[in-house]
Amino acid sequence: MISNQGQQTTDSGTSIAAPLWAGFVALANQQAQAAGIGNVSFANPLLATIGESASQYSTDFNDITTGNNVSTTPGQFNAVTGFDLATGWGSPKPGLINGLSGVPPPPSTSSVTINYHQVGACNGYVNSFGGVFSGTNFAYVIFAIESIDASLSSSNFAFDPTLLFVHQATDDFFDPSLQLYTDILGPFAAISTTVTKGTDLKFSTNGYGATVVATVNPNGAVEANNTAYFLRYKAAASDPTIVIVKTDSSRTSWPLTLDCTTIVLK
Repeated sequence: MISNQGQQTTDSGTSIAAPLWAGFVALANQQAQAAGIGNVSFANPLLATIGESASQYSTDFNDITTGNNVSTTPGQFNAVTGFDLATGWGSPKPGLINGLSGVPPPPSTSSVTINYHQVGACNGYVNSFGGVFSGTNFAYVIFAIESIDASLSSSNFAFDPTLLFVHQATDDFFDPSLQLYTDILGPFAAISTTVTKGTDLKFSTNGYGATVVATVNPNGAVEANNTAYFLRYKAAASDPTIVIVKTDSSRTSWPLTLDCTTIVLK
């Protein structure tokens, strides 16, 4: 159903879905740019991450469970619970604008705020076993978790740093299997912890995490140290609302550190 200047008409198919989706993404881009985050870009990986998160899915999508797209092949394709080949993830709710843009909704009566900043990026380093390299057109990016504030939460929060990610063409999650965790982050790497409701957990020494991002520049560190990356969190259905705050959100460049061992963890 379309309402235009008081007149209501009906339409269907891609003739209506495509322009509506274009307008929806335009709103998400507008919100993201206003927050200094940047465009949504290739949305498929992020849509999959949202769809696989029970808490985000119910906030961001209406699940279409009836109907079909049957044409010449009976039984294909029928709408089912969750993702299906007839309706995809379903129809978007307004909350998907926040999900796509990375801008958190206003804090609810039960929310947890994760404060962090971007430390720097590098290409690799040499350890006692040889060279460790992110690869051409890639870079390691290190972040510092400053605090996890559950003072507004009505339930305990099971923080898992491996659920933090940077959204690119793929969603790049913190990866403790990287050799960099052992050699560079060491005992200062962020670990899973339960934050008690009503408390604000401030780290005396920041908890650090790292991921590998793709770059256009073959020398990944050159580009990554001139790019602001924003973290997101893949929340579980049982989690309170998660608000991610980058405390250095206005910063756009960091010292050029090709060698990871020259990055100062602070």
